[in-house]
Amino acid sequence: MPAAAAPFPKLTPGCSHNRAAAAWHTACLKASGVRRHRRQSFAPVSPGLTNLTGAPLNVNGKPNGLREAVVDFFSESRGEWEVRVQLCTDLETMPVEDASATWPEDQSPYVAVARINVQPQSAWSETRVTNLDDGLSFSPWHGLAAHQPLGSIMRARKPVYESSTQFRQEFNQHAIEEPRNTSALPDQASAGAGEPIAIMTRK
Repeated sequence: MPAAAAPFPKLTPGCSHNRAAAAWHTACLKASGVRRHRRQSFAPVSPGLTNLTGAPLNVNGKPNGLREAVVDFFSESRGEWEVRVQLCTDLETMPVEDASATWPEDQSPYVAVARINVQPQSAWSETRVTNLDDGLSFSPWHGLAAHQPLGSIMRARKPVYESSTQFRQEFNQHAIEEPRNTSALPDQASAGAGEPIAIMTRK
C-alpha cells in the first residue's frame, strides 16, 4: 500500500508498538458521484499519536499489553486522524484487480478530505466487548452501493464474511444487530450516554 504517513515500524523481540500511531489503508473503492475509483488512508496527525510512531512498547508477560497501552492512552488523551483519498487516474499504472500494486503518488497524490476526532474516553470494557463480539459483524461491504469495494479480493471476501456472520449468529444464538447510536452500546451510561465516540469533519 502507498505510504500516506510514516511507515509503521517492524516489531522487535520482546517489544511491540502502539497500533494507534499507525496509518491504515483501504483497498480500492468506488468514488461517490464520479466515475473514478479511489483508495483511502487514515493517518494519525495529532501530536500525541504521531509521537508514538516507532516508540517501543514492552509487552513481555503482558498478554493484553497492546490493548492496555491503547486504553491507557485514550483514558487521558485525544486522537485525530486525517482521512486521505488517492484517485485512480490511470488503470494501467493503478490497477483495480491487483491489490498488491502500489499506486504511484507522483501521478495521483493523496488528498486530505476529512478528519476524525476522538476525545478521551474508556476504550475497552468487558461488558461492551462481549456484546460487540457476539452482536456485530464487520465487512468491507458495509456501506452505500456507491462506495462498494472493488477488485477480486473484495469480491472473494463478501461471501466469506456473510457465511461467517451467519455461522456466528447461529452458533452463539445471539442476534447480530448494528447499533444506530452510542446509547445502544452496553455500559454506555457509565461512559456518558449520548456522548459521541468520534466525530468526523470534512476538510
